[in-house]
Amino acid sequence: MNDFELLIAIDEKNKQKFVENRVFVDLTYDNYLRYLEFLKHKENEKTNAEE
Repeated sequence: MNDFELLIAIDEKNKQKFVENRVFVDLTYDNYLRYLEFLKHKENEKTNAEE
């Protein structure tokens, strides 16, 4: 299993949402990592807003 497959396995739920939104199709590894960062920031914003 390579790093990318591992990331996908770890982040299966978010990847699935991404696939459903049809933007995963020609995503590169770098873009996927940026997407994960984006999700983290979104989660942080949600957390900060709740505090």
